[in-house]
Amino acid sequence: MTLSASAISTTVKKVSLTTAGIASAIALGAGGASAVTLINTTVGIEAGNTVEGTFNASDTIVLNASGTIDNFAPFDTYITNAAGVSTDESTIGAGSIRISSSLFNIGSLLIGNNTIGFRQVFASNAANGGGSATPPESLDRTATLADIFGAGFTTTEFLQFIIEPYNLGESIVDTNRISTGGSFASPNNVYTLTGSISQASATDVSEPFTIVGTLIGGTAALRMRKKLKANSN
Repeated sequence: MTLSASAISTTVKKVSLTTAGIASAIALGAGGASAVTLINTTVGIEAGNTVEGTFNASDTIVLNASGTIDNFAPFDTYITNAAGVSTDESTIGAGSIRISSSLFNIGSLLIGNNTIGFRQVFASNAANGGGSATPPESLDRTATLADIFGAGFTTTEFLQFIIEPYNLGESIVDTNRISTGGSFASPNNVYTLTGSISQASATDVSEPFTIVGTLIGGTAALRMRKKLKANSN
């Protein structure tokens, strides 16, 4: 089939051949989509939880941790929020902390895994109850994984949430850790976690290249039109 010069002209008019148009098409396709891993779970002293995905340093975690943990039950009382800040006066006083041999606050929520290591999610600062007579039981944080782990964070396919136990001495680790499935366990002796981790997904490059191909094809059609017009003269 032979296209007339007028038909080719009509086709070409439907395609923007400007450099800006091509750049916009590439940017549109290169934007990518956002993959979100939802967090809705509970974590106890001996019952951590795992979220799976492909997590990178630039991913953003939005997390709320509510509730308190009695870290010494059933032998004693040491209640903390997810920052490891004491919420009662019965032991060291509200607003105070105890540091474990791992240098994290006892009772604090940790994130990580055995490969990349663990980090404390919530700092024991004033916003999270440090030094307060009435520390909050619900804590919030929004941060990138690089903010939490540092610039050395490497891509991982899963992240675990655990609680830093009372482990100031190996001889008393087991006797002072409460199991959320044991006979002394309280169903409320957990932190409730809700939130998400937003990940930048891989970009599908097929669409922008299809658009650019169409634009290039339009350029060729324009040249053909000019050639047909010149030959008809």
